[in-house]
Amino acid sequence: MNISKSDNLHSPQIRRGTTKDATEIWEIEKNSWLETYANERLGITRDTLSEHLQGKNGELNKVKISEWSTKLALSQERTSFVAVNHGHIIGFIAPFIEDDGVHRLGNLHLSPGYKRSGIGTRLLQESLTWHGKNDVYLYLVAYNNGAFSFYKKHGFIEIERGYATKERLPHGLLIPNIKMMKPKQG
Repeated sequence: MNISKSDNLHSPQIRRGTTKDATEIWEIEKNSWLETYANERLGITRDTLSEHLQGKNGELNKVKISEWSTKLALSQERTSFVAVNHGHIIGFIAPFIEDDGVHRLGNLHLSPGYKRSGIGTRLLQESLTWHGKNDVYLYLVAYNNGAFSFYKKHGFIEIERGYATKERLPHGLLIPNIKMMKPKQG
């Protein structure tokens, strides 16, 4: 089902994600990557991203859904929050705590048409509340100017630029990233 911002957006519900949400979350993440992260100048095409995310013939889709199911299982170090409108997930955030105790924001993705609707801010606030009074770190794609502005507006500061070696694309391409941090509050 295609949902858009014009659908009754009176107040999407924010709730904890569950393993049942894995397929919808994966679809939002995949579509967000394909829409946002292609960059012809850097040789990062939509096809390259699609191969990275799904495999050459879509064989990775089941793997990614399984990975999300694992991430969504109850854990002290990881959670997720989803925004639900008319029974469908329209966005999510997946905060976690790394093995070394560093608090990370994780993914924040919205369905097409929901950016600048306030839902990202609501999901971010849920995540920051979950993190408590700790410094919170995130990585974002360096050329995602909208995300950079969003996080700056919410008190994150840039602390480093580099490349996401964990997200190595086909043909050895690397995605440039920015590390940001929101200092602990209170």
